[in-house]
Amino acid sequence: MNTILVVQEGSGSREFICKTLKRKGYNTVGVGSGKAAYEYFFLFPDKVRLVLTAYHLPDCTGFELKKKIERVHGVKPVPVIFLSEGSQTDETKQPDEAEELFRGINGLLQYVADPQSVLNKSAS
Repeated sequence: MNTILVVQEGSGSREFICKTLKRKGYNTVGVGSGKAAYEYFFLFPDKVRLVLTAYHLPDCTGFELKKKIERVHGVKPVPVIFLSEGSQTDETKQPDEAEELFRGINGLLQYVADPQSVLNKSAS
């Protein structure tokens, strides 16, 4: 089965993302560090079809993790999308700044980790 590997230090955010994706029918595996993500990817490279990772991890950056994953030989390239926790109305980050910072990644996804905020926003 195809798996989305979610790499997020905070267990609350990681669980929120995994549960949300599972409700949509995706298989997910959540880990809390770059080392754990790389170990999972190395053991099951054919299962992982997408990596969603925070940029700041306890033991490396998301970019460093992406580079390690790319060096696993004989594995089809896997898209890596960086996660940025923030509010949906946060406009302090300009797209050009994010593009410069994350050059070479497959995408940047901003999400709201507080489920109540999501519910409040969708109810209005």
